[in-house]
Amino acid sequence: MKFLGGLFCSLLWAQGWVEGLITDEEGIALPFVTVRNLRTRQGTYTDLQGRFRIAAEQHDTLEIRCVGYAPLRIQASLVEPMLRLKAQPVEIEPVRILPGENPAHALIRRLQAGAERWNPLRRPHKYLSYNKLTLSLPDTVRSDTMPPYLLIWETETEKSYFSPNRYQEVLKAQRISGNFPIQAPFSPTTFLPISLYTKRITLLENEIASPIGSEAFEYYEYAILDTLYSGKDTLIEIEFFPRKGRAAWAMRGKLTIALPDGALYAIQAETNTLKERSGLFQTPFYRIWHYYERLGDTLWFPTQLHSEVVLQMRGRQGGPLTFLLRSRSFLRSVELIPNPENLRLPEVVLPKQMPSISYRAEELSAEEQRAYQVMDSLFSRAKVRRWTWLFDLPNLLSGRIGMGKLNLIIRPLILYHDAEGIRPQVGLETNDKLSESFRLRGWGGYGLYRWAGAQGSPWRYGAEIIFGKLSHGRLFYYDDVRELTLPRLIDESPIRLPSEQSAYEMTIRSYGFRWEDMVRERAVGTYAQAALLGTVSGYLSVAAIQRNLFAESWRGIKTVAGIEYIHRQTLLLRGGTIWRGEYALPRLHLQSGFLWAEGHRYVLPPFWLQIDLSHTWRWGRWAEVLVRVSTTYSRDLPSLWKVRLRTLSDSYLGMEQTLAAHPIRQYANRVGYLFFEWSIPNTRFPSPKWTPTITFHLQGAYADSQLYPEGGLSVQKLIPPAIERIFPSLRLVRIGLFVPLRASLLRERLYLRLILGRL
Repeated sequence: MKFLGGLFCSLLWAQGWVEGLITDEEGIALPFVTVRNLRTRQGTYTDLQGRFRIAAEQHDTLEIRCVGYAPLRIQASLVEPMLRLKAQPVEIEPVRILPGENPAHALIRRLQAGAERWNPLRRPHKYLSYNKLTLSLPDTVRSDTMPPYLLIWETETEKSYFSPNRYQEVLKAQRISGNFPIQAPFSPTTFLPISLYTKRITLLENEIASPIGSEAFEYYEYAILDTLYSGKDTLIEIEFFPRKGRAAWAMRGKLTIALPDGALYAIQAETNTLKERSGLFQTPFYRIWHYYERLGDTLWFPTQLHSEVVLQMRGRQGGPLTFLLRSRSFLRSVELIPNPENLRLPEVVLPKQMPSISYRAEELSAEEQRAYQVMDSLFSRAKVRRWTWLFDLPNLLSGRIGMGKLNLIIRPLILYHDAEGIRPQVGLETNDKLSESFRLRGWGGYGLYRWAGAQGSPWRYGAEIIFGKLSHGRLFYYDDVRELTLPRLIDESPIRLPSEQSAYEMTIRSYGFRWEDMVRERAVGTYAQAALLGTVSGYLSVAAIQRNLFAESWRGIKTVAGIEYIHRQTLLLRGGTIWRGEYALPRLHLQSGFLWAEGHRYVLPPFWLQIDLSHTWRWGRWAEVLVRVSTTYSRDLPSLWKVRLRTLSDSYLGMEQTLAAHPIRQYANRVGYLFFEWSIPNTRFPSPKWTPTITFHLQGAYADSQLYPEGGLSVQKLIPPAIERIFPSLRLVRIGLFVPLRASLLRERLYLRLILGRL
């Protein structure tokens, strides 16, 4: 080995360079290790793979230093391909920095001043990336009989970025341990911040102040550690750590600035204050590494993005079960896009057939190869591929199960309201194996409640033909039981495309409907949806409808037109399968419709107009504010098309953003709503202890010259963490106390409500 190392170095000396790999005693690569030539005073850092390259002659002395390891001085002629550093824990005295005495502040301000130039999110670009995700148990739990990794997932992706609301990521190839027939709808770069020049970065849905963002000095202190010279660049290493009382919003670590450009060269940061959102997992530790390279004369771009996350899942017995999740991403073929394409929405594109990995930025280690062999063998014996539909993520996310040329539609599989009780239903549709741009869909359901057949058969069914994909047309027919009223608010979830919306709420959002509130409705018609500019979509529907309510009936033509804007939504595409998710407020929905009744002549036909606007603001970790304004205006509508005030009944179970202190059943022609919620998420001091969320409510409605104002206080996350981790859905439950806001406030009745809210 020494002979080969000497031969290796001899070849490099002829060119005036020394290269090597620096690891710890266990052979794990060490990033950001300082390598300095003591004669020339030139230096460099190891990259995220632990590799370095430095100019040196045969008799030069190299000094290698890394915090936590014993320093090493070695003659260039003795450098081997792999150098191991010995651990040497050190105790660092607290750094005391007085105002006006910190030279690091000037360097951080220089980074901030160059944000417009160096921020990769400011410039349209594209790149190829090789990504590797590994999941393992801690070293203290591993045994020789277990594979070193429980999961290895390699992907190759191609990403074109135009703006935060316009990008496309294409999955090119993948390899997963166990050979699961599953396609990854994401890459590790999806969850890693590619830019730190923004005010805040997001780690696991937690907003952390960036150490180089515009508010960095409010959250961080800085200290210069070292200065190196690499070619024409001067590399200045700076330590950063949270200011007193700011640990919940900040990280600690070190960053390197490249001068004279004043750009970020490398960063290593970690935090142990992230607040878990799911209730099932805790994240006691999160670390990220970024390594940048200069591409040409005008761009410093991150070419290596790595992360390490410790996940703890508390079991029902014993201590927490700990996992270690590592991701490594290597970016290549980075180039700027001079003429951005007119991409409507963010898209994640999955291929029909998944090729295997053809490019690896780093070779698989012996442990990774062994994990592949063990996991592949284990699951091949289990004949997992017989259950292919269990791993068909795009179909499962959109509520479908693939069966040859047909899909079984299982969303929603069960609907519920008080009038017909539980209604199971299922549907069938053709899929991409028949055609990507044409689909034939049919569904059927059955009301189980004893009154379900009071207005005819308890069977409900429908069929439709769809032409196109995101912009498409549809011919439909259905025979169903529908709500008597117009929509009280537009409650459709953006996760589903508008043509796939259900007329019913999901099971957890149940209204106290009576049979007097329901009508039997038959309709045949056409529907068209158009993807407009950006995140705006529009739709138009014309249908012949018959409505029956006991002795009363109505026949006519219904025309509905709508337009919808949702900020920052993402489409998951695979052929003709489209699923919309990752939506973010603000959201604006406009809808209007006209009715022409049979046997009546109208100068101006009856019509309605509905506007719904909602938005949220997050202010650090102190507060989250939600505002929703909605109004419905109608004129001359028949009695079978009433507008009902959105209120909770006297029962305790209800849904959010509904009047809670006015349990009345009122119909009106003009209804307006305002919902204002101020939540204190209680994450200022992150802790695994019981931390309920308090929300203040100010809401009300205006219906036909009558005002219904009310105030309230609700508490969410009421369940202790030990129970919440077993039943995560209990986090949806809120207990609220509401009161009408009138002059006689002290004499008003208080209304206690159980509300099913948001995660």
